[in-house]
Amino acid sequence: MSSQPSFDTRKKEAFITVVFFAFAGIVAAVQAWAYRYYVSADSISYLDMSDGGFSRRGVGSPDYGNLASAVSLSARLGTASPDPYHEVALGHLLNVLIFAGGLGAFEFFLRHAIPRERIPDSRSQ
Repeated sequence: MSSQPSFDTRKKEAFITVVFFAFAGIVAAVQAWAYRYYVSADSISYLDMSDGGFSRRGVGSPDYGNLASAVSLSARLGTASPDPYHEVALGHLLNVLIFAGGLGAFEFFLRHAIPRERIPDSRSQ
């Protein structure tokens, strides 16, 4: 009897993981596209503070402000400065990318923090 899960079990796990990641990514992208011009009060303050010097303030998350500033700066370097109408859409794009990074971090956590169950191989019994 093998103490490791069979190849078929690993293949099924990988398939389920890929399907879940694809589904979550599609849902996040569709929601970001549908609400790409919706702005809440918090979003406005983060976008205003991302114009510069956000990490020196004691409000909110300095990492998010720095990332928003980098996205805004890269848009400015590519073309003219994005108007506020399109800057909100860039913020939603940043949120989708952060969401994808969070999914990857969660998958890493699950793979390394939770021990694998030892599933007995039905063929060996």
